[in-house]
Amino acid sequence: MSFAVSLNVPDNLFVFERTIDPDGVDRYTFYGKGWGHGVGMCQVGAYGMAFRGRTAEQILKNYYTGVEVGK
Repeated sequence: MSFAVSLNVPDNLFVFERTIDPDGVDRYTFYGKGWGHGVGMCQVGAYGMAFRGRTAEQILKNYYTGVEVGK
């Protein structure tokens, strides 16, 4: 059984699955369902870097190696 859960913060949207082991122990597996596009950049992390003064180029190069930023 899966449940969609939101903490009223879009970046924290996730689905979890509850299973019960043969010995009766509950297990929970969490799957992220954020607003990203599956390309490897954490929006919360990028926001945190920008908040601390990092430039857009510095943030992009943190997440993607071998890139050049241009006009």
